[in-house]
Amino acid sequence: MSFDPPAGTSWSNAQKIAREGFKPSDDGLLGPGVYVTGDVEKAKRFAANLRHGDEDGCLVKCRVTVDNPKYLKGGNAPKGTHPGHDAVRTNWTSLSPHPEWVVRNAADAKPVKMTRIPTAKTNEAKWHKCKGCSYQINDNPAYRNAKAPINWGYCCEACRLGLGHGGWCQHITK
Repeated sequence: MSFDPPAGTSWSNAQKIAREGFKPSDDGLLGPGVYVTGDVEKAKRFAANLRHGDEDGCLVKCRVTVDNPKYLKGGNAPKGTHPGHDAVRTNWTSLSPHPEWVVRNAADAKPVKMTRIPTAKTNEAKWHKCKGCSYQINDNPAYRNAKAPINWGYCCEACRLGLGHGGWCQHITK
């Protein structure tokens, strides 16, 4: 069985997931594994939650493939329950009235698409003006991950070095 649920995390965790894949939690209300949900709004709320420590969150669309999931009408499934099942799904937990899944093997969950979710801290700052120039910075993961971290506050390396504009520059449209 394959399905495409969303998950929510911090922007920096999403970048790490894009590079290294998911890492399972050690525990949780459904036991250890990778947590996803069937509720996009729940994933967005989780992504926007400032407890991650980042200024932005990320909505991660996943491709999950499991063979033997366990379906619960509701409630928690602590570590060690339902052995032999590669995933557990519940309609609600003691902390949430919304459905969620835990995928026991992180290799069974693959990130497919990542969408930045602004938090109250960032006020929807996907595009920022470059320091000292009239161009904007594109912080989309596809672009940002290709740049060295030293260049993340600039539209391009040339701007950081004060040499004019290079390949990452985009005119501000606002």
